[in-house]
Amino acid sequence: MGRHAESRRGSLPRGFVSGMRWFAAFVAASAIVIGLTAPAGAWQVPSAAPTTSGTLGTPSASATLTLPNGITETITGGAGTGTAQTAVTGSTTLGSRGFVATDYTAPALATTTPAVSVQTNLTNNCPASGTCSGLGSFTITFSSPVTDPVLALGGLCGNVYGPSGTPTAQSEICDVLTLTSAGATLSKISGANLAVTGGNTITATNPNAGTQCNTVTNTNSLPALATAACGAVQVLGTVSSLTFSVSGTFTPVDTTGVIPGDSCNTTTSCTGPPTTNPVGVVNQDSFSIVAVAPNLSLSLAKTASPTLVTTAGQSINYSFVVTNTGDLTMSNITVNESAFSGTGSPPVASCPSSSLAAGASETCTASYTVTQADVDAGKITNTATAAGTPPHSTTPVKSPPSTTTVTANAFGKLGLVKTAVPVDTNGNHSIDQGDEIHWTFVVSNLGDLTITDIAVSDPSAGAVNCPLTSLAPGESMTCTAPAHVITAADAVAGHVLN
Repeated sequence: MGRHAESRRGSLPRGFVSGMRWFAAFVAASAIVIGLTAPAGAWQVPSAAPTTSGTLGTPSASATLTLPNGITETITGGAGTGTAQTAVTGSTTLGSRGFVATDYTAPALATTTPAVSVQTNLTNNCPASGTCSGLGSFTITFSSPVTDPVLALGGLCGNVYGPSGTPTAQSEICDVLTLTSAGATLSKISGANLAVTGGNTITATNPNAGTQCNTVTNTNSLPALATAACGAVQVLGTVSSLTFSVSGTFTPVDTTGVIPGDSCNTTTSCTGPPTTNPVGVVNQDSFSIVAVAPNLSLSLAKTASPTLVTTAGQSINYSFVVTNTGDLTMSNITVNESAFSGTGSPPVASCPSSSLAAGASETCTASYTVTQADVDAGKITNTATAAGTPPHSTTPVKSPPSTTTVTANAFGKLGLVKTAVPVDTNGNHSIDQGDEIHWTFVVSNLGDLTITDIAVSDPSAGAVNCPLTSLAPGESMTCTAPAHVITAADAVAGHVLN
């Protein structure tokens, strides 16, 4: 007579480990460019010339540049006192006032970097020596908030022109740009003859400056003692717009030490210092501006070891390599599980440092103990993201998700031990006709998977009753069948075969 144990399971688990900057210059001539430093990632620097709208040369004019990430920056001017104004005049480049590469090392900008030309009208009865305020303003508006943009100055300073359009050699002029927007401060990064004072004002270190970033020579005028103010200034803060008020500084440059008079020209000798610049003087200072934004990004590469497990209780060690692929230092670095299929406590990553400089990486770690349910499922999937906070911001930056899959390569196996226990039911001290045989069936899970839908079939013994229908690895149960009553034929045969 045959007997056997059957195991039915929907499926066996199988798997594998899958695991800006602003600069303004006045000219007689000057140029400003806004940029951001790029130690690791690619700074967001516009590559195409700006589009303009409105009447150029008036405060209604505007110019818009587009960054590679799609953020736009729109620059507009503003009226000052009397006839003074600062206005967009068109498209230019960072190198329009001369170019020195070391002025723009963070980020590294090119002479061809697109910029917006802005002009300040200084015909406001300004003094021949000293400061002149109320010259208007300009504003950069971003389509989305930008963190820590850098202003790249392409030439602050110029020289004064007389009514005929020729320099009078009366004085040099330098624009002074004062940040009036709340919630941000300024810090100098690099540049020749460039200074940031009070955390909010961009000016020339030596205002006796020329119109160019790369020379002290002025066209049709006396040589200056310094180049124009050129370089990079970082805006510390997360901003949606930046507004600067514009004023000017006038510095005598006549070689005799005497400020030339109102009637000066390039061929006559001048005596006597005037108290103001001549009425009608074409005192116009133009500069270029371009805003570039830092790249804010993190990457995460997640791995697991081992990539194959076979039994509950095994440990999986996870590694998370977090890299700051952006341009600014990130703080509050964390790794968080966004999806985890394991049935135990999810792994909690620990990182050696909470801060990552631009371009730096660190390896965070976590561990997990495999459960029997994980083995039964056939795999453990795990998806995580890294996060960090840029400076002057409360909004975390998240990495793209990284996923690993650990395979549970286990097998299912059942064991069956059947025993027969004769019972002398008639009490004659002999196993003979009328006595009983009691059957037991011990079913054991000898594999690594939980076995479900367990049933024992024994046609000779009849219906077999088991207390359970599933067994975890290592578990056993005893099943029973109705007792067999020994027949006369069994007694004649001398044995019962099952």
